[in-house]
Amino acid sequence: MGDEKQLFEILVKALKCQLSVNQILHIASVRRNNAYKKTREYPKASTILSIVIVLLLMHHNGSFVGLYKERCIIAHSLYTLSVTRPVTKCSFCQNITKIDIVDSLSTDQFITKYAYTGRPILIKNAASNWLALKSLNFSFLKTLYDTTNFYAENKNLGCQFFSYKTRFTHLKQIFHMKEKTRELLKDDWYVGWSNCLTNATYILQQYYTPPAFMQSTDYDAGGVVWLFMGGGGSGADMHIDSVKRPSWQALINGAKTWYLKPPPECEHICKQNLNLTAYTGDVFVIDTNRWFHSTFIHPPTHGLNIAIGSEYD
Repeated sequence: MGDEKQLFEILVKALKCQLSVNQILHIASVRRNNAYKKTREYPKASTILSIVIVLLLMHHNGSFVGLYKERCIIAHSLYTLSVTRPVTKCSFCQNITKIDIVDSLSTDQFITKYAYTGRPILIKNAASNWLALKSLNFSFLKTLYDTTNFYAENKNLGCQFFSYKTRFTHLKQIFHMKEKTRELLKDDWYVGWSNCLTNATYILQQYYTPPAFMQSTDYDAGGVVWLFMGGGGSGADMHIDSVKRPSWQALINGAKTWYLKPPPECEHICKQNLNLTAYTGDVFVIDTNRWFHSTFIHPPTHGLNIAIGSEYD
């Protein structure tokens, strides 16, 4: 992971400076020679990763965009998604100095100012009347997934599971770990997953409605539903997503702090660090395809920190 992070940092800097493939190769060779002088042995993992990246770039005529569009044999990580994305136009973040926080939002305001502009906004208590706030917890989700053959079917449908910093490799491990283990790990685990199984998604949708400011739009209520759950501590590292549309996320229980940064190519134009904390019942609207983001999960006073969200169009 250390080698991957170093490669990620190099490629981000290369993007910011608009370097050519030859220049990236030169940087890699200098770093390799310096490492050799200090340690008398080559950093093998970094060398292999550099060769793979360079070969892929050569295959796509030195373009990160071609690499981004093709389906990979090996799945993307948060780091590779970040450096193989298309370059972003910086107008979306140019005049944003803080994240808007409001108590209410009309449909017209949402469509005109936020829906597709990339401007993030937090709407306080927009989900406070959802049944999910009372019912959606670890036991509810375990029962739902155990009775719908969710684990195997969701995986077969290609849905995603993000283990973040945990040792878990699939969702079933979460819902079938011993209660004592769950309590021991309470401050040390956080995961996310998408729901592709139609019947499970339908049941989940009985416990929430699209936020009010979306209900009179052409919002696709049948989109993929995302859930995030865990104890306290760090959530997702700084990354950018590769999903089809902007999204909203509602906090069902607990508190979550979001940290946002513009993409590297916009550092000289847009404010660098934005943050906010969402609480139970709040809804956060963000285009995670444009903003780099990370999260911190505040230890809940009871139960687990749970959030639910979806894309909209």
